[in-house]
Amino acid sequence: MQHVPSCRQLGGFALGVALLAAPGLAAAQALLPSYSGIFPGTGLVTLPGMTEAQSQMAASINNVCPSINSVAPGSQLANACNLMTGTALVVQGQANPLSLPTLPGITTTAQLKDALTQLDGGAETLVPTNQPSLLRNLQGNAIASRLSVLHTRMLGGGAAENDAPSTMLALGNTAMQSDAPGGIQVAQAAPNEVSLWHDKLGVYANAIGQFGDTSTTTSQNGYDFYNAGFLAGVDYQFTPKITAGVSFGYTYADTSFDTTPQSAPGQYIHGNLFQGSLYSSWYPTDQLYIDAVGSVGGGDNTSRRVINVAPLTGVANGSFGSQTYGLALGGGYNIPVGALTLTPTARFEYRRVESDAFTETSGNGLALAYGHSGQNAVLSFFGGQVQYAISTSFGVVVPTGRFEWAHQYNTGNTALTVAYANDPTGLSRFSLLGQRPSSDYYDLGAGLALQLENNWSGFVNYDAILGVNNTSFNSFTAGFRYTF
Repeated sequence: MQHVPSCRQLGGFALGVALLAAPGLAAAQALLPSYSGIFPGTGLVTLPGMTEAQSQMAASINNVCPSINSVAPGSQLANACNLMTGTALVVQGQANPLSLPTLPGITTTAQLKDALTQLDGGAETLVPTNQPSLLRNLQGNAIASRLSVLHTRMLGGGAAENDAPSTMLALGNTAMQSDAPGGIQVAQAAPNEVSLWHDKLGVYANAIGQFGDTSTTTSQNGYDFYNAGFLAGVDYQFTPKITAGVSFGYTYADTSFDTTPQSAPGQYIHGNLFQGSLYSSWYPTDQLYIDAVGSVGGGDNTSRRVINVAPLTGVANGSFGSQTYGLALGGGYNIPVGALTLTPTARFEYRRVESDAFTETSGNGLALAYGHSGQNAVLSFFGGQVQYAISTSFGVVVPTGRFEWAHQYNTGNTALTVAYANDPTGLSRFSLLGQRPSSDYYDLGAGLALQLENNWSGFVNYDAILGVNNTSFNSFTAGFRYTF
């Protein structure tokens, strides 16, 4: 996890810069105590039962209000400071010696804490870093599906020059019984890809998608997400034991924050992720394989945050870039048992996800400036796959089951610095901690394929990620295949 300076360190640095730029302001600002100095033991910072994010925002307002009232009196930010602090004093029955105004309609501490949630930008705290990570998983799973197809071609004594003999057996051609293991496996390849083969060269495409939701936590608002895209590429069998390829993927992400009463309607992040990958498989034996994958990607994102605490209302828009990097090394061992194939697997991965710093526009003076964020993840995956080929009068039906246990070795919180864009002093700067990643989770998947005559096949795959903190996560792959 990257080091994030404390609010006091950041605020002191920014205030020093402001004083150097405007010397005449120094004496006035030096005499301004924090709101806790004006109202000791009272105000926003004493609201009971605040979450970590709400507590950070309360401290931010407490720190910046005296200065912003001097530097920019009557501004939207100054008005927000006074309204929030005045309301906190009144709803808690505390003295209000400066007669600060109050927010109409807010009469309880619970309502005021909801207002803090709308002001702190919590809807976007963790998502700019974690959402691209989820997208990387989606495209990474599609590459793994592609590699599984390459593995199956090696069963039965090495890769064939083309798929014709194996396909004939899969469709019931009894003249090719000696090719039985390979024939069964070619039928089982269908759930994983859309593939057009020509000799040793393969060209393929996958349609991919995800959906799920994350519940509200102490550090972020809840959200729903819907992602969709494709993966396409080409690979070549250089020797009977080595195959390498390249792929390109695109995913569009739609993340909505209309999930809780305190989250105003119309908030979202929309993202585009473009990712390229290089991969290779090495087959030391006919049944053992070792895979290596390297990926790099990036994209652009747009955000919309709605503030609906009358009279503090506005819409803040943002735009920022994100980057992903990944390395993976893994392998498996295919064990054919007639029409059944068992494959224990293991894999290790390193992932890096980053989001650029950005400043919101508009927001009627309540726009926020977000700092750069980044997170590393080191993971291991252990599990296996089982496939079974069933011959019918119209073709071969292949059900598939998968299971993986994932363990993440570094589970520190992601931290993000936030400040009000219209605060020239920098005293409003604070840091928010994202949700701590789950150290263990599980991938449970199932697929069904149909291999027909005339080189046609169809498939559908579904995977559920289980055990991720406060999150439901589902992905799917679907399509068709034609060979020639």
